[in-house]
Amino acid sequence: MASIFVEYVTDKDSPGYSEGPLGLQVGNYGTLDFMPKERYQNRRVEELTTEEAAVNLVNRFRRQGLFRICKDLMASQDLSNIEDFVRLKVAPLVERIESLEEQIALMKKSKRTAK
Repeated sequence: MASIFVEYVTDKDSPGYSEGPLGLQVGNYGTLDFMPKERYQNRRVEELTTEEAAVNLVNRFRRQGLFRICKDLMASQDLSNIEDFVRLKVAPLVERIESLEEQIALMKKSKRTAK
């Protein structure tokens, strides 16, 4: 399941942007801090598992324009999910096919030498 990323979009030069948690209560997620995270290039991003929670948060502060849904992070996560799928599902199948090809080549070789 893909996550929905929400970013605190106040200007990085604003007072307090990089200091202290926001501590917002968001539905079943408890309190979100929106602290700068290194893995998101020090953007103040939180990951929510439902689109409904993300939209509710953005709408709750629509007038102030404090939050936005990060489509760029969602796209990178989709790519990561595809890469994980390939690594976990397809790569073992390729290895198995290569193994079978080697076995067939050995069988052909031994059949030729037996003649």
